[in-house]
Amino acid sequence: AWFTALNAFANDGIAVNADVTVEDDILLDADSDGDNAGDLSIDDEITLSATAGNIDIVAADVTLNGSITALDGYVAFTQSADDDIILGDGAPGSMYLSNAELANISTPALYFFTGGDIFANGVITVEAQGLVTLFGHHIFFGADPDTLVPLAAPSTFWALNAGAIDGITVNANLTTTGGDMTLDGDVVVDEFSGGITFAG
Repeated sequence: AWFTALNAFANDGIAVNADVTVEDDILLDADSDGDNAGDLSIDDEITLSATAGNIDIVAADVTLNGSITALDGYVAFTQSADDDIILGDGAPGSMYLSNAELANISTPALYFFTGGDIFANGVITVEAQGLVTLFGHHIFFGADPDTLVPLAAPSTFWALNAGAIDGITVNANLTTTGGDMTLDGDVVVDEFSGGITFAG
């Protein structure tokens, strides 16, 4: 299917089971009522592509067996109910993308947004995923030090920009291979503030 632009909204999920190419921007809101029950899925060998625009995805969770491509724009994931986001190695939680799923994304700028926490454990991204930007309430690189489940694993990003309202905790090695690393653990939003803690 080919569109000039595409906006799609659903309360109980969106499934992409045929190739979709859009010239301009794509917005897929799979959980538009915000009850944390609407997931987005892209089937095997299926491509969602914006040839000259951005791709915004709002969902409770994402199953990315196919690919997402926005070579002249960004790809952004927003957790629809301000629940946690888990990236890399870990037990699937609310919004969870494994390294295999992250590798299916091609864009110069990849964003993850939530009002909850973000856990990035054993994440591996390369130049194809571009600059990864994380924004959440608290960001953990490695496992949550209060639980250490799963065990903390090092993460390697091509480039990284992380901002949190209430602190960033780094308890595993954190590396960038092609671009800068910026960590801001004290993004001021209303009354919240935090800092950066290196544990281990």
